[in-house]
Amino acid sequence: MEIGALLCTSRNPRCEACPVQKQCLWRANGYPETSFEKKKQEWHGTDRKCRGTIVQALRENSSLTESELKRLWENDSQVEKALQSLLKDKLISKNESESYSLPREFAR
Repeated sequence: MEIGALLCTSRNPRCEACPVQKQCLWRANGYPETSFEKKKQEWHGTDRKCRGTIVQALRENSSLTESELKRLWENDSQVEKALQSLLKDKLISKNESESYSLPREFAR
């Protein structure tokens, strides 16, 4: 892994320092271009962003109800899904008063 990160880069390969340069097919083939493009995940509107919004709101408040959390996001079903996954991952807690908070070990 470190060879690829440090020596075998497509923009500036350092073949002279590579311990496996004699076995390298990329070098033997004349450093062909790749058609691979990195995929970028959009952040806005994702489940991950929704979960982060909920956790941040709970960092800033000791507890919030589901209806209060739904006001932070445009899609109620996505909030419900995020709450369930956060509960499952034990990143939030549901209190007796039906409000949500960070677990004590995460709360400030």
